Amino acid sequence: MKNLLSSLFCILFSFGLISADQITTPKTIYFPENCSQEIVNTTECKIFWDIHKTLVKRDKKEFLKPLAEHATFIATQLIYYSYEKINYALTRNKGPLLELLEEKEKLKKEDCSGEGYYELFKSYDQRLADLTAKMANAYKPIAGMPKLVQEIQCKQLYASNIGKRFLANLQEKELNENFPTITGGQVISFNKEQTDPTFDQETKLATVPYKIQKPQTDYFTHIQKQFNTNQKSTLVFVDDKLENVIAAKKTGFIAIHFVNPQQLKTDLQSIGLIQ
Repeated sequence: MKNLLSSLFCILFSFGLISADQITTPKTIYFPENCSQEIVNTTECKIFWDIHKTLVKRDKKEFLKPLAEHATFIATQLIYYSYEKINYALTRNKGPLLELLEEKEKLKKEDCSGEGYYELFKSYDQRLADLTAKMANAYKPIAGMPKLVQEIQCKQLYASNIGKRFLANLQEKELNENFPTITGGQVISFNKEQTDPTFDQETKLATVPYKIQKPQTDYFTHIQKQFNTNQKSTLVFVDDKLENVIAAKKTGFIAIHFVNPQQLKTDLQSIGLIQ
C-alpha cells in the first residue's frame, strides 16, 4: 500500500497535478510580529514546556492498574449509577452520582486537567478522588525527549494547565529524574478561593486561578509579566495543541507546535537552541 501511494504521488507530481507548494512540510514554528531575528541569544532565552503529550505520554499499563485495584469500589458505583438512572426516569430527581457526572461533563468541555476532577470528586467520595490521582499520574517520557531537553542551551520552565499538586506528584514520579533541567514555570490553581496569581519563591512556580488557562491570552501575558520583567528575554513555548501555540505567538512568544522529537529538534536547531 505504501509503495502504491508513493507511485501515485510521483505520477501526480510529474504531470503537474500537484505542486511543490502542496508538498512542503507543515509549519510548526511561529514567530511573533516583534521578533527581529530568528536566531536567539541563549543567555537571554527561556523555553516554556507543556507537559502532557509533549514531554510525557500516557502509560497504558500504569493507567489500568488503579482500575484493577479499585474494582470493588467501581462495581459498587456502577450499581449506584444504575439505581439513580432508574429513579431519575421515574421521578426526575437526580441522585448525587448523576449530579457529579453532570459537573464532570462541564469540566470536560473546559478541557480541565486531572486536578480539577480530583477537587470535584473528593466532594463526592475521597476514594474516587484518590483513584483519579493515581490514574492522572500514569505517564512516561516520550522516547527521545529526555535527551533532547538535555541538549537545550537555555533556562527551561513548565507552562501547563496541570495543577500544582499533580505537578508535584508527576515530578516525583517522572519529571525530576527525566527532565532535571526544567524547573519552575506556571501552573493552575484549582482552589476556587484563589482569585489572583501567586508566586512561590522556593519552587519558582507561578500559580494562576482556574479561570486563566491555555489558550487564554491572560495565561501567556502573566508568564511575560512574571518571567520577563525587563522585557529583554526571548520566550519560547512548546505545546502539542496548535490553538495554544497560536495564542502564545500572539502574546510575543516564539511558539513551536510539537509533533514529534525529530521535528522539534529541527525547529530548535533553526533558532540556535541546539547545536
